[in-house]
Amino acid sequence: MPIKHSGNHVCENCGKLFEWKHFELSCQRLTSSSYTVETIPSGTLVHAFVSNHKGGYNVSVNCPYCNEDNFFTFDED
Repeated sequence: MPIKHSGNHVCENCGKLFEWKHFELSCQRLTSSSYTVETIPSGTLVHAFVSNHKGGYNVSVNCPYCNEDNFFTFDED
């Protein structure tokens, strides 16, 4: 499964709790004789997941209830 990180977040606009997921598909060569098929996970997916200088990640995700952009920091602790 390609899910790298997941967690819960309370929307900054509507206040509802939702689960988010960050995934990465593995790179494969088109000239390879075999491929690994991976399914994209269902649910709320992040649209930006960038490491920051504090050792965490800056996450951007849309709320599945009100579609408002949410920006927060995720630490793997």
